[in-house]
Amino acid sequence: MLSAAVMSTTDSVYITALDNTIIFVNNAFCNTYGYQQDDVIGKNSDILCSRNCEAEDNAQQYQNSESAEVEIYHIRKDGSEFPISVSRSPIKDENGNEIAFVGVARDISARIFVEDKVRTLNLKLKNGIRLTS
Repeated sequence: MLSAAVMSTTDSVYITALDNTIIFVNNAFCNTYGYQQDDVIGKNSDILCSRNCEAEDNAQQYQNSESAEVEIYHIRKDGSEFPISVSRSPIKDENGNEIAFVGVARDISARIFVEDKVRTLNLKLKNGIRLTS
């Protein structure tokens, strides 16, 4: 049941070995990123990371913490960048030793679009209020 749940969730789930080599991706990951499983299994998870400086700062924080959730930009197979909210947590064995990491990513493009529209409308409203004052 756990396997079916991970494979059917709408969030992108990927598991990396300690050296950041991708060892598992679910169906949502493939749909969101445009990769087939064979395209990314065995590759370093850096192939997903944007070269955007701001995102790299967040990614560094993300890489250096035991469990973290950050908003950064990732890259699809076609090269397009998109904003995600991603959490990363260690997977530990029965002795408490880290053996892998699980990442859960959610495409937040729609939310960012709406936030930008609200910001734009607020600026227009503020400018309109100033003009009438």
